[in-house]
Amino acid sequence: KSRRTPEPERLRNSVDRHFPVVSVLGEPTCAICLSAVLSTERARELPCCSNCFHDECIMDWWLQKPLRSWIRQCPMCRHCYDLKA
Repeated sequence: KSRRTPEPERLRNSVDRHFPVVSVLGEPTCAICLSAVLSTERARELPCCSNCFHDECIMDWWLQKPLRSWIRQCPMCRHCYDLKA
């Protein structure tokens, strides 16, 4: 495999470095599944648009995309992140 192609575990580790799990206040809506994100659940917030996502939702979203590159987009505003950096 090319070193430029991320493997699922390496991609997960990169997401952990770039977008750590956060504690949420209130019950924001996950922008992917449209369910409330409870304070007891793992959540991530992307700095581009401050949308909140369940950890599992954003990981599934990014992992369902072909693993041809490290570039991933915000599902809401389409801001691109290079997760290899």
